[in-house]
Formats: sequence, C-alpha cells, structure tokens
Amino acid sequence: MSDCHPVSAPRICVLSAAGGCGKTVIAFHLLAPFLQNPLLVCVKERIDFSGGLSPDNLLLVRNGDFGVVFEELTLNQGRPIIIDIDMTALEATCAKMKRFSGADEDIDVFLIPFTPEVYSIQRMIWTVRKLQACGISGQKIILVPNRLQDRTVSSSIEDVMKICEGLMLRVFSGMSSWKRTRSITTSSGNRLPSGRFCLAEFYRQKARDRHATREDRQNYASYAALAARAERVEPRLKQTFARLMAHISPGMAAAA
Repeated sequence: MSDCHPVSAPRICVLSAAGGCGKTVIAFHLLAPFLQNPLLVCVKERIDFSGGLSPDNLLLVRNGDFGVVFEELTLNQGRPIIIDIDMTALEATCAKMKRFSGADEDIDVFLIPFTPEVYSIQRMIWTVRKLQACGISGQKIILVPNRLQDRTVSSSIEDVMKICEGLMLRVFSGMSSWKRTRSITTSSGNRLPSGRFCLAEFYRQKARDRHATREDRQNYASYAALAARAERVEPRLKQTFARLMAHISPGMAAAA
C-alpha cells in the first residue's frame, strides 16, 4: 500500500455488521498493545473494558458520528489510530462517509473480521458492499476469518475461503494461530481489563488487601489468574500482530 501512513503510525478501522466476530478483541488485544502510543477510537454506545489504556489513549464516539472520527484523524497526524466501530453504529457511519467524498483517505485499511457461521458471513458481505458503496477501494479492505478451528460451525473452512476469494479482496487467515482471547474472560463474562498483559502481580497485591471486601478480593484473585494466562498468550499475539502488519503493507511489519 504505497500511500499508507508511516509504519509506526498506521490508521486501522475494524468493523463488521456482525456481533461477536472479534472486532473489539482485535482492536484492544491484538493492535493496541503493540503499537506505540495508539489512539483507540470506539464508535459505540459504551465500553465494557479499557484494555489498559489511559484516557489520553481512548476516545468514545457515540451514534456513528464519523465527523468526530475524521477530526481525530486530522488532529493526530503521525500517531497510530485504531477505530473500532460497533455493529449498531456501522450503517450511520457508512452513511456519513458516503456523504463526504474522500472521507476515508486518512484510513489505511478496513479490517472486517467474521466467523464461519452463516449469519456472520452474510453480515461480512453486507459490510463489504456498504464500504464499496462509499467508494472505498478493495485494496483497503482486508477480510479476517476468525475462529476457523471451531467445530460447531455451519460452514466449512473451504466454503468460507471461496466466498472471500469470490469477493476479490485480500484475506488475512492468521487469526487461528493463537488461542481465542475470548477464552480469557472473567466469570461474569467481562474481558480482562488489560491490553498489555502486565497486571498479574498488581491484582495479586490487590487480592491481599485486608481493607477490601471479600467479594473484591475474590475478584482481584480471579483477575490475577486471568492476567497470568494472558501473559502466556502474549508472544503468539505479538507474532500474529507482526504478520497482520506485514499483510497490510510489507513495511508495516516494522511497527511490531
């Protein structure tokens, strides 16, 4: 991609009309931890976890307001930006992008994750068509098949890949090389609030705090165990990140 931003400052948009396909996991756990001082722009109603990012690194945009996203892209030149668009905000975001010619010029690539379920594939195709209707080049769209190793799917891997090839778009199939981040969750279903995998000892100390309630100590002990598991996954995540950057643009692998 000859017109992309410097390798240290890619602009990546993660989006899909399907829920549960890995958009936020990719943004928070695969991209944000390995980019230098990234700005994560979340276009959604609420954020369930911070991914270990500070307020200066995290911006919540509501109701698909692409105007705010565009302002951040303009104001933060030379800084990596990850845009995580919730499925409920996708149509409104595309509608605004379609109104403004060239609105996507500051975005290097659009990642569309999907799982092998029929619903997810159909929504992926719908998302591709929405982006194409906005005038976005197919060279900027990368499909990201996720959780292809699952056995409880209604479509075979071969069928999924044929669909990808039929759309004449690039496909990054490296997500199956690491265990699902979805498995790193709390008992209540919330994902581990760490995008940098360095909080195990911190949570152990909090779990020993005598002034904390019993429930809080139990929660912190659970977080400590989960953080330790996440630390073991980090090398595979970093390898996957490097392969993804190389897939986006050969020079971008240097960002890892």
